[in-house]
Amino acid sequence: MRIFIILLMLVLMGCNSKIVNDRPIKIDVKSTYTSPEDIKKLLPTFQKNDNDLYLLLTKDNIGKEYSDLIRTCNESDIDVTLWPLLNDEDGPWANEDNVDVFSKNITVVMDWLTIENIKVKWIVVNMENSKSQMDVINNLLKNKKYSEIVDILLSNINKDKFNEATHKYQDLVKTMHDRGYKVMVTTYPYIISDFKDGDADIQDICNTPIADIPWDAHTLTTYRTAYSGDFNVKFTSDFVYSYAKTAKEYDKNVRLALGIAGKSSHGQGYTGPEDLALDIAAAKAAKIDEVDVFYLDGMVDNLPVWLETKNTKASIPQSDSKVMAMKLFIVAVDKLCDSGNVNKETLLKLIEMTIQNKENKYE
Repeated sequence: MRIFIILLMLVLMGCNSKIVNDRPIKIDVKSTYTSPEDIKKLLPTFQKNDNDLYLLLTKDNIGKEYSDLIRTCNESDIDVTLWPLLNDEDGPWANEDNVDVFSKNITVVMDWLTIENIKVKWIVVNMENSKSQMDVINNLLKNKKYSEIVDILLSNINKDKFNEATHKYQDLVKTMHDRGYKVMVTTYPYIISDFKDGDADIQDICNTPIADIPWDAHTLTTYRTAYSGDFNVKFTSDFVYSYAKTAKEYDKNVRLALGIAGKSSHGQGYTGPEDLALDIAAAKAAKIDEVDVFYLDGMVDNLPVWLETKNTKASIPQSDSKVMAMKLFIVAVDKLCDSGNVNKETLLKLIEMTIQNKENKYE
């Protein structure tokens, strides 16, 4: 606990410079429920700006409309990244609990692409804990029921089950490679903090096997506005910059997902393109070459202006002590796991300490 306080004090005393060398950046756009017909109207804008299109794919929209859309993208030299998800009851994201169902769904998607003779640049495995559990955790978080949250997280720890899921995802990615697809994993930004000591404790707690799987690319969901809404604090663009810098230590080609454009279940997203521009500047400063902006639905009415943010000058944001507190919290949990002292009492003390620092210093 002393280490946590000392590190936090050092961060609070420091600051970052504001000017860095600029660099180009590519912006791709994630579409969720914008209709294929409406997306087709936007394809000239994608083509003009060299944007890739992410398409959310569920069992309900695998069919002619989407195959026609992807075929049109292929003919227009617009790269498509498929983002397959399950229904809410089964996921919708990939995780430790649904590896068999998710793998079967990926096989269905690949078979469909083969039958339709259409091409995609990437297939994404969006790795997150189940929606059902996260909905419960988010509700408990809003009501400050930390004891119940700890109970849930501790119940997730199961190394045998986690290792079995890791092996199955290894097999899935190998199969996808054998069939000619590049595979990108998209996951929580704080998972990167688990890589420092070479174990998978945080991944196990979150039911998200990431390490030791041959992904072709890693993307971190540095959704500044979403985490601000979930934790009831206002993170600055240092959230993007800090996690990007840490991730670069392990993968120089790491990508970021930025968001959220428009309102969502996490609350207010970006207030406009100028808000996204702050995160673009931070991503550029961290030497990120490509970002995925979530989501098209919130950008559709003014898409060219949103995409113009790629020209924002790189700038290192001022250090945000809230961001460092979040990262230190994850590291402290990992240290507790390593020492064998992770239990309800120690986790609640750690949460209490983090909250006290928030109330005393972050507002």
